[in-house]
Amino acid sequence: MEKQKLKELITLHKERFLSRSDLFPRDLQEKVRPYLEQREILVVTGVRRSGKSSLMRLICGDLLKTYGVKHPNILYLNFEDERFAGFTGADFDSLYEAYLEMEAPKGKVWLFLDEIQNIPLWEKWLNRLYEFEDVKIFVTGSNASLLNSEIATALTGRNRPVVVWPLSFAEFVRTRGIFPAPAEFYRRNTRIELKRLLQEYLQTGGFPEVIKTGDPTILEHYYQDILYRWKSTEGKEVDFLVREGLVITEAIQVSLDLKGVATREREIKGLLAAATTFPTARLTIISEDEERKINDLSVSINVTPLWKWLLDESV
Repeated sequence: MEKQKLKELITLHKERFLSRSDLFPRDLQEKVRPYLEQREILVVTGVRRSGKSSLMRLICGDLLKTYGVKHPNILYLNFEDERFAGFTGADFDSLYEAYLEMEAPKGKVWLFLDEIQNIPLWEKWLNRLYEFEDVKIFVTGSNASLLNSEIATALTGRNRPVVVWPLSFAEFVRTRGIFPAPAEFYRRNTRIELKRLLQEYLQTGGFPEVIKTGDPTILEHYYQDILYRWKSTEGKEVDFLVREGLVITEAIQVSLDLKGVATREREIKGLLAAATTFPTARLTIISEDEERKINDLSVSINVTPLWKWLLDESV
């Protein structure tokens, strides 16, 4: 690509990136801050519209306000822009030179690169920058394209993955100006408000754009069938299995309530089957509003309301 065209794209993308201000704070910001002084390339992955680009803008804001990074030291590009259609791996050097000529940064350069996997050989270029330039690199993309074995091998020892999910219920509640402490769960008014917000949260799924617009029909464009029912050999189903490393630590059933005998037996039998296969796993039923323990079986099952489970930082 012509260097003049690259300079135009650099200017336009950076202006738009730095002008974004209507962003929800994310808990991941705290997790990422210790990595800012480390050399590793930060690889931000996650489903579309979960807030990967927004997280990078939030990180950039922290750099500008807290760390004293200057504007010329920031480069942002989104390679989904169709104007990069003719861009190839051979253009990366021209791109970086165009940026240096325009901005003349002093000291470390902070590169924020969206959907860079669209360009062949991108990982080779980043590997070279990592080795020979004073840079900190942030990249985003889909899980499949950024974490395949070839790329993982190319960036071995040079990357730190961060997964962005849609807003958690706790993050969603804070967007409404509510910061409940666990002790407040026993207050009636707090519980009522949290239950009301839960219904709203269930409609949005935590996706930032849906929360902003209040339009749940946007979710139709986001939906992907990513959940599978991890069945027992007897055909009993369990909704979710929680894995830490290679160990299954919890089996979870989700049910509106357990009032019906058939419903109660179905959910419990699924957990009992899971307990046979994973004897050390915790057993949980998440309901709309029930909270108790079922101890009249060979195992103990914890029944917890959804709003409380979503706000429990230990899960």
